[in-house]
Amino acid sequence: ADYSESEYLRPNMTSKNYPYGVCWADVLHTNTEFSPWKAFNGTTTDLNDCYMSIDPSTGLFPLCLYYSVSDTNDKWVKPTVFTVTNRNNSTAIRAMATFLIQGSQVLHPYDDLDWETLVNVDGINLTHNGANAAVNTYYVDTNKYYRHFRIKCLTVNTTSPANNNIYTVGDWNIKGYTNDVIDVLNPVQKYFLVNVYNKTTDETYDMY
Repeated sequence: ADYSESEYLRPNMTSKNYPYGVCWADVLHTNTEFSPWKAFNGTTTDLNDCYMSIDPSTGLFPLCLYYSVSDTNDKWVKPTVFTVTNRNNSTAIRAMATFLIQGSQVLHPYDDLDWETLVNVDGINLTHNGANAAVNTYYVDTNKYYRHFRIKCLTVNTTSPANNNIYTVGDWNIKGYTNDVIDVLNPVQKYFLVNVYNKTTDETYDMY
């Protein structure tokens, strides 16, 4: 069984599930230009190149932005660094103020009990630079592998502009390590042919 790790870097998405992985959000903006995958396409050059939420009917937070490592949920990632870049729009940044970055090992996460907090940006012990196109880096110390990740936005910077029902994410990058996780109930067996030579009898045996 190969447990060797290889580096993982989230792909630059060109749709919600291409080239691989799936991105979605709790709420969608009425303008598809601000779709969730825009926070995972690796660029923030355009003013509208971002994910933008729209306040739900309740107008209440938290609101979440998600990324699954694979379409079939069979891949796992141990995160080491999260990078969150604000929207590149100096007049309407709508940056997050406080939020959680969480991971889930559950095949299909259903509620908050399925998520573990990896980064807590509480605005006191850890703050988020809300400036235009600011790049914020958050390091993770964990030995766990996760199928899914999400940003759980709690509050928004109300000075950019003064609208606390909408938030944006210009880019959210995920770095770490990945490996093949073996199913303990149905482990993959790898067999190797070994030739054994007996010098005394001058015979060769095949062994598995």
